[in-house]
Amino acid sequence: MLEALARLVDRRRWRVYYLALGATLLFGVALPKALGSWDGLEDRFGTAMGGDFLAFYTGGRLALQGRSESLYDFEAQKALQDELLGRERGQSSAFLNPPPFALLMVPFAALPYPAAVGCWWALSLLLLALSLRLVRGSLERAGPELLFSLLFLPASLTLVMGQNAFLTLALASATFAALRGGRDGLAGVALGAMVLKPQLAIGFGVVLLVKGRWRAIGSAVATATTLGAIAWLSLPGAWEAWLAQLPEAAALVRDQLPGSGFSAYYQVGVPGALALLLDPVAPAIADVAIPLTTITIAVAIGLRWRRRPWEPGSRQWALAFAAAVAAGWLASPHLLLYDLTLFLLPGWVAYQQLGAGTEGRPFGGGRFYGLTLLTLLFASLWVPLVSVWLWNTLGTAGLPRIVPQGVTVALALWVLALARVANEPDSREKGPAPVRDLTVNEGPLDRPHTE
Repeated sequence: MLEALARLVDRRRWRVYYLALGATLLFGVALPKALGSWDGLEDRFGTAMGGDFLAFYTGGRLALQGRSESLYDFEAQKALQDELLGRERGQSSAFLNPPPFALLMVPFAALPYPAAVGCWWALSLLLLALSLRLVRGSLERAGPELLFSLLFLPASLTLVMGQNAFLTLALASATFAALRGGRDGLAGVALGAMVLKPQLAIGFGVVLLVKGRWRAIGSAVATATTLGAIAWLSLPGAWEAWLAQLPEAAALVRDQLPGSGFSAYYQVGVPGALALLLDPVAPAIADVAIPLTTITIAVAIGLRWRRRPWEPGSRQWALAFAAAVAAGWLASPHLLLYDLTLFLLPGWVAYQQLGAGTEGRPFGGGRFYGLTLLTLLFASLWVPLVSVWLWNTLGTAGLPRIVPQGVTVALALWVLALARVANEPDSREKGPAPVRDLTVNEGPLDRPHTE
């Protein structure tokens, strides 16, 4: 089936289909949400301009006002947001990131809210472009267009919702590029900065520990410690408050807090997918399965890399490292749909390193290309079409909200396949040809292929 799908979507069709899917989702889902009718700073659905950016702005504003002890007080957050939006709302957008992220948001919080949203959107686009440039430069091959990356639904949602996945993507891309270039110290600085969302550094950390890359590890620890210390000195009581609220935050993202209304169906990591299945019927089992799953995936990554040579200049290293990082993201206890923006990194690596397969099909053609197409469809359509419908329908019917997260299964299979192709020899070594930009149409379908 995968090979048949790969044959169907040839080198011209894949570009047309992808652009059509991305444009439909962007103009039919994302932009109408962002540019619809507004009442003040809210749309007709009660969502604030910039979406989740409201939570980040709240953290920065509380830090700016010297109220660091209230940084993780949900009632204080709600009161500030009600004041900002000019009315009392039934729920708020919770700020949950570690204290260093609140410091990062202080310059934005010093601006009026609409201006802050605009600056955040501009920064997000710059970070996306920087990430792509870093990966292209480290692999020294032509890569996909910026437009193609932005039309990936999670990336569009990240922009429209004002989320911070582009920041994490930039740090992950910088870490990858620095390691690829043999600059372990610089890689550690970028990795240490991921203290802003530490759960997304699992894959990086496991591989570096197993391979004994102590310069990178030391630099990462020093960077994270420095950022943490700056936050500790600047925001008295914030770290203590953050640690104290972790259990409540974990319950919030699993929709276990009465009246929270958290959209738990956005969870796409393996632990989150288990929570969607088990929480409605066996939450005690979920409490054990979630951390056990994270640990199991981390151990599997370590075992996979224990005997792999450290050859950052090789094609196999790039593919295997990208797979390990992606597996670490799937192991995260908190991974939502917009966080799948991070999978642009392993996607870029696979696109550039596998090159064109039969008849110029990207990602090496064949079954891996077919699986990539299916995973792309699942990442773009499963949550909007299936998870949201089940969540709302079951809730309305008073039934347990048991939501099978098919996109998680597709992503896990894709990551496993990427790890497997990393062990395959590079067919281009026998008769290499320049790797073209596969996003460019090159003529009729029956044009002879020379690679």
